[in-house]
Amino acid sequence: MARITESELILPALHVMNDKENGEITTSELINELENLIEIDEEDKGIIQGRKDSYFTQKVRNLKSHNTLTKKGFATYSNGKFKITEKGKEHLSENEEKLKLIIAEEKFLQQNSLIITEYFSEFNRSIENIKELAEITITNNSLQPHYFNMLYSSVITSLETYLSDALKFNLANNEEFLIKFVETFQDFKNVKCDFNDIFNLCNSIESIVEEGLRSFLYHNLPKIQGIYKATFDIKFLSISELMQSISIRHDLVHRNGKDKNGTLHNITKDNVLELCNKTLSFVQNIEEQFNTLTRIEDNE
Repeated sequence: MARITESELILPALHVMNDKENGEITTSELINELENLIEIDEEDKGIIQGRKDSYFTQKVRNLKSHNTLTKKGFATYSNGKFKITEKGKEHLSENEEKLKLIIAEEKFLQQNSLIITEYFSEFNRSIENIKELAEITITNNSLQPHYFNMLYSSVITSLETYLSDALKFNLANNEEFLIKFVETFQDFKNVKCDFNDIFNLCNSIESIVEEGLRSFLYHNLPKIQGIYKATFDIKFLSISELMQSISIRHDLVHRNGKDKNGTLHNITKDNVLELCNKTLSFVQNIEEQFNTLTRIEDNE
């Protein structure tokens, strides 16, 4: 079991509201319902120093104080009660499987187990699939440019996905890395916090980091390189050639294959295979450094 974040309370809260005849519930009622619905981590059961709330109940109250549900349009708040909206019902319906994981208490463990066993192997499978597709003979010559353009773009997408999943997994599973990320991430340096709100901020740190990670453009390799170095002390191989490939991918996707001067990129099978190998070497180097970090931790 792992501590739940404020953002992970959204679906259970909507679920509770939706079960009410009129879709309405007070914050106190919501706390009681969620305490019965979710098995709470021992740390979240702890009482915040100087306050009556536990860490868990404070996170539920933060749904109101941070306007978490109303900002997203999932609920309204009036006369001391939340009320689920049609948008909230739609969001709940679209995320039934995710809700089941949270209610089943093992959301973090299941999610992170999936990532640790799959995020690198998934990248490898993706690259191998692209290589196999590149070897298929396209008899219609007019289709070849579009076909290889799509494969070329898919290589960059695979790289972005790996960089995203590897970062998220390692932050979620190592508190020291999470602290280092918060301390060094430039976007957090301007966050202001009144002393009276310090506990609210501490309780929300995981959801704040989660929001930050979702906002990244993982093809912005200079920024992602800096984050990996500052957080994990992982050094990327040279990114100059990959940045050129990312620029080409942008032209393929947004300019129908032409650069800003109107010159058409001629992407061939060899270009696709070369990018596959280049990207594979880049990611393998990162993965080797992660493995070294893991071995060091195991020996400490």
